[in-house]
Amino acid sequence: MASFALRTDLTHRVSPLWILIYLPLHQLVAQTVQYDKAFLCLRVTFLVLVVATLALQRENPQIYAVFIGRWLRCRRDWIAAATCLLLVLGTQQILSRWLHFRREDPSQYFWMAVAAPINEEVVFRGLFLAALLPYFPRWSFGAVLLTTAMFVGCHDLTYNAWPVSTTLTVQSLIYGVCYLWTGCVPLCILCHWLWNTLFFISWLTR
Repeated sequence: MASFALRTDLTHRVSPLWILIYLPLHQLVAQTVQYDKAFLCLRVTFLVLVVATLALQRENPQIYAVFIGRWLRCRRDWIAAATCLLLVLGTQQILSRWLHFRREDPSQYFWMAVAAPINEEVVFRGLFLAALLPYFPRWSFGAVLLTTAMFVGCHDLTYNAWPVSTTLTVQSLIYGVCYLWTGCVPLCILCHWLWNTLFFISWLTR
């Protein structure tokens, strides 16, 4: 899997210091802010800060790397993309039947299945995973595991902690592998959107 590890130019990667900036901010918001969209607002604000900083430094290639990574270009990329989408379909269906979750309000679809996948994948895959991969040259999956730990830790696990943490872990591993194989952030967003959309569909058809 090491040959898939870095699908973007190493000179365009962003600093892992952004991770050290974000995680304490997340903890601060978790402990002080009582607002259901607080983390969404935090990640959007954080990304604005990242973009503004890189723009001032004239690092436009890094901005592109964070939000896009690279597009699917060859047959191997498309095969990897199809494999990831099928993995999402199969795994989500298995977990939705095995684990029980609280019902969500359908009016939350946009926030959970559209807004969340975009900002979470840009932050955790486009920024954090891409920043960590150069430090795992021989075992790129280690960066996926570390990013997954951060992804799960940055979610509210106060309700149905075990089912939710299990689902978040599996999701993050899939999205991380997707990034390793393709380096395509929009594909990670698509996989995340598909997972959350299937969740809403399974809830509506119960």
